[in-house]
Amino acid sequence: MGYGNPGRCDDGVGWYVAEKLEQIFHDSKNLHPAKQAPENREIPPKQRPCIDVLTLHQLGIELIEDTKDFDVVVFIDAHIETNDDIKFTQVEADRQLSFTSHHLTPSMLLALTKIIYHKQPTVYLCSIKGRNFDFGSVLSAETKASADVVINQISAMINGSYRNLGEMDS
Repeated sequence: MGYGNPGRCDDGVGWYVAEKLEQIFHDSKNLHPAKQAPENREIPPKQRPCIDVLTLHQLGIELIEDTKDFDVVVFIDAHIETNDDIKFTQVEADRQLSFTSHHLTPSMLLALTKIIYHKQPTVYLCSIKGRNFDFGSVLSAETKASADVVINQISAMINGSYRNLGEMDS
């Protein structure tokens, strides 16, 4: 699930990664049946991961309906707080659930999924360092390079090369 503002350069990195993953898996029978190319449409057997790709400007409470039945959910966004170009962190359910409709976090969504549906998928937040947040739709070279690494890492996880994103080095 890539989120951010694609009209603010590097803030659109989540969209870039999500759209590239959807392109990679478009012809794959792993892609969620609703998004498969018509000639490939079938429900994936249990031994193959079923993936869905979403792009959003911000996280909303309605996403718990989209994520509740998945074993693993990956949120992808830009960050500016650290020196790390790529950060993969496993998300824990927020113990103090208080939020506004304009600021939901992956940990809040996980907590709501647990409370409402009694389900708790494994959730990761992948944040990629952004350097340019001016108006525009082109990623900076450094952020795009990091995003391409993330695309390869998530693809490897989907294809079974990694058991979880916590095993990956950035």
